[in-house]
Amino acid sequence: MGSEYEYKIVKKIFAIEEKDGYSIQLNLVRWNGNDAKYDLRRWKDGSPLKGISMTEEALNQLSIKMNEFMLQSEEMSAFSKLKLLKHISEKVDIQNVMIADVISDTATYNYLRRNNIASLSKLLELLKNDQENSLNGFTKHKKQIIYSSLENYANANTVNVKTKKTDEPLFSEVRECYENLPIDSLNVFLSNKSMRSKVKSLKCQTIGDLTRIPFGTLKSVLDDELMIRFVEIEKQLKNKPAKLISHVWNKRMNSRNWKAVVKRSDGESLQSIGKTEGLSRERVRQIVLKFYEWQEPFLMLIKNEIEAASNKTEMLNKLFPREENRQLYQLWVKTYMNSDYTIDEKTMASFQQLSLFEDGFLKEN
Repeated sequence: MGSEYEYKIVKKIFAIEEKDGYSIQLNLVRWNGNDAKYDLRRWKDGSPLKGISMTEEALNQLSIKMNEFMLQSEEMSAFSKLKLLKHISEKVDIQNVMIADVISDTATYNYLRRNNIASLSKLLELLKNDQENSLNGFTKHKKQIIYSSLENYANANTVNVKTKKTDEPLFSEVRECYENLPIDSLNVFLSNKSMRSKVKSLKCQTIGDLTRIPFGTLKSVLDDELMIRFVEIEKQLKNKPAKLISHVWNKRMNSRNWKAVVKRSDGESLQSIGKTEGLSRERVRQIVLKFYEWQEPFLMLIKNEIEAASNKTEMLNKLFPREENRQLYQLWVKTYMNSDYTIDEKTMASFQQLSLFEDGFLKEN
């Protein structure tokens, strides 16, 4: 490495020792005062050599690809399979987890559904009893994908298993944060119109109203599929608004629409973005509005939290550690203020008081 650098190891994760003082290490490192990133490189007697730094998202993707490579290059041993299945059963909360939450490969997912395997618990039962050979078309490749997916899921979801009591209300753990959030905000997590209609039939106005319905009562009114979805929604909402929104934004990083929105958050004009992306100015404006559409209730909660802070910029930085996400949030505030929405004077004043923007942050042409 060059001589002009400073670094601070925020967290040591693992080291693979080699000969003559060399090692390969994965650490969380802050280079030259910048934000800490995951850092994979060789070291010699405590000094860093060549390597790479990456975001948490990139590290997760690298882990997934390495697991896929290992499983494709050499089939997992029978012992390793049993060890993995035992680990998932004991350390991962598999209650109400559907196959769609575990298997991302479309062909394999469709294959399992055709064989009436829709839940993780049913898949584990099949694998533990070594019954997969009873299924037509259960190829070596599909096995590799399934075990790779299970391993990734286990790595991401290892928790102390806690079962929900039958009389415990849903969303009770997130009540403080989402007490007054409209029940319609859950629609984004519901996959079809039928589910949304059933939720509407509960006649709840807010998530707070929903928390006051006992779990057993809900179960008697709603079908099993929707109850399972509710449990999954509750897990996602535990992230709290800023973490939930950051997670959504980070997952959208590779989409074409994402690029247009990010450019807009950087202050680039609608016309300039449209020219680069081959879109009209109006189409870019619609993409930005659509990008934030369902997120509005959550973004409003974040706005209230920032507004209540004595140091608003400090609170913004705390809620959105990543600069890209801070810019995206600021873009939403500016877009909301400049949009065609009907905004009452009190709401507009609260936006203006945020003081998060310099004059000319966005060019309107």
